[in-house]
Amino acid sequence: KPTEQVLSELQHLLDCRVPQVKFVDRTFNCNSDRAYEIWRHIYSRSEDSRTNFHFEIGADLITEKQLEVLRKMPAGKIQLEIGIQSTCEESLREVCRYAPKDAVIKNIRLLRDAGNINLHTDLIAGLPYENANEHVASTSSSLTGL
Repeated sequence: KPTEQVLSELQHLLDCRVPQVKFVDRTFNCNSDRAYEIWRHIYSRSEDSRTNFHFEIGADLITEKQLEVLRKMPAGKIQLEIGIQSTCEESLREVCRYAPKDAVIKNIRLLRDAGNINLHTDLIAGLPYENANEHVASTSSSLTGL
């Protein structure tokens, strides 16, 4: 849908005081300008509503501009679901879900440190090129400190 139509529909949901709105496209933010405009709209109306917004995003795709608006959101207004899936790059390539691990970890840390966004991250055990022991060891060393 055109962004203006989405913003109009979002405003209607805000006006109706819908408790939660979920965007379930796993790469909601692949169009960075569109994601920014939607998040900016939510932020500009955040005091008018108690609506919570759930987005499934690619952590590696987050831009500085997006981070800027997300950091300003009232606590609990936004929840982000980030499908890390694995820290084994060979596994991610095999299942066509590759994302640069450094960018993913950096952006998750920045979002976590903002302290105002609920984060949900997914890992999958049993992907190709992994076994349970390797998965746990690789994930633990890659995600230490998150």
